[in-house]
Amino acid sequence: MAGDQLIDIALKNEAPWDLFCPAVYNYRHATELYLKSVFGSAKQTHNLKTLFEKFKKSFKEKYDQDCPDWFTNIILTFDTFDPYGTIFRYGGDINSDQVFIDFIQMKTLMGWLAESFQNIRRHQGLPDV
Repeated sequence: MAGDQLIDIALKNEAPWDLFCPAVYNYRHATELYLKSVFGSAKQTHNLKTLFEKFKKSFKEKYDQDCPDWFTNIILTFDTFDPYGTIFRYGGDINSDQVFIDFIQMKTLMGWLAESFQNIRRHQGLPDV
């Protein structure tokens, strides 16, 4: 993922926060595209909460399982800070005085999320993205 490469560069850089918005935007956008790629989206939207609700319903119907908490938390955290994919893309107020991001943890969790979506796609007979 592009976000992984940005995180790797940020961790080697003396000013890692310069890459904060680009990395988070790439991860948030990847999450949106993964949600759309698995069960599709009839309505064109960038709203993660809307997409995730559709995904959860389809996932429950198809697999009779709920999404794990860690999986849900990633998506809802992105939705809390940037529901429409514009804050980290264009810059703006994230409605918080201070945000702490553990780049290594974010990269790890996004790896798990990506692998989960790839496994779902494989189970459906879809190619990797």
